[in-house]
Amino acid sequence: MFNRGKENNNVSEFNKIDTILGESAVLEGVIKTSGTTRVDGRIKGEAKSEGLLIIGESGYIEGDVTAEAMLIAGQVKGQIHVKDRLEIADTGKVTGDIYTKKLVISEGAAFEGKCVMTEEKVVVKTPTPVDKGNDINDGQKRVGTN
Repeated sequence: MFNRGKENNNVSEFNKIDTILGESAVLEGVIKTSGTTRVDGRIKGEAKSEGLLIIGESGYIEGDVTAEAMLIAGQVKGQIHVKDRLEIADTGKVTGDIYTKKLVISEGAAFEGKCVMTEEKVVVKTPTPVDKGNDINDGQKRVGTN
């Protein structure tokens, strides 16, 4: 997975799990972690990790997720922002938009949404409301407004 190409005697920070949300755990709200985090339970809200975020096969997140790197073997419904690498395992299901630098989708995985891959950090902007006034810019004429 994330340790490919590394020697066995070189222990990666990803081999150590700092935070575990167990299978029977249910969390509603925002969870913020650093280091490696594994989710085998359910989160309804926002998940933010400054390290590797692992969603186990029984893990489920409904809400926006932000992480340095991420492995999804369970299910995520919401926007996903990953700074470096996102991997969706063959048991993983994602419903929502993905913003990442690198993406790996295993055969058998499910993904419904759009994906934006970029070297730069992606900033998601909310649309601004359309002005329905009579102001016209650049000499254009407004047609068909009530």
